[in-house]
Amino acid sequence: MEHMKGKRTARAVCDGGILVVSVLLMIYMALWGNLALAGAGALCGAVSAWDFVRLLTMAGKGKGETDHQQGAEPVIRELVLLDESNKPIRSWNLAGRVSVIIGRANKEEDVDVDLEGCEYGAFVDYQHAALNYSLDQWYVEDLGSSNGVRVQKVEDGNCYRITDRPCRVMAGDVLYIANTRLLLT
Repeated sequence: MEHMKGKRTARAVCDGGILVVSVLLMIYMALWGNLALAGAGALCGAVSAWDFVRLLTMAGKGKGETDHQQGAEPVIRELVLLDESNKPIRSWNLAGRVSVIIGRANKEEDVDVDLEGCEYGAFVDYQHAALNYSLDQWYVEDLGSSNGVRVQKVEDGNCYRITDRPCRVMAGDVLYIANTRLLLT
């Protein structure tokens, strides 16, 4: 989020500079009698002023409001275990995480999302899947499980099997770990 604020601030400073230069150019050209260049300066100034004002009004928005700006995908914050009627049973916070192992805990290895007690827990491998965060995106990866990993994409409703490479996921997608359903929110 700080990265976005920094870009907005830099852009606002550039737009402010363009606005000032455009106004000075317009005044200079108007005084020297070149109205065509003065008009071009006025047009540049108007566009810069519009963008400058828009950036300033966006700067006051809170963190939650900026998650959906300008076509940005919603931020994934949580992994939610669903029952058969799509009601949440349990959830795991993903904030600040970069990697999450999904499976069943045992004495040798620990997992971040333990599906041991779930209805289909017996079909879940000890280290079944991983969620990894890279380049501002989440990816799911099958860790060589016996019963596979599928993703039901929110964008088209289709279910895809994850094979030998990670798959990008977004908020609203449902992960099928064996037959256990996990909603990304």
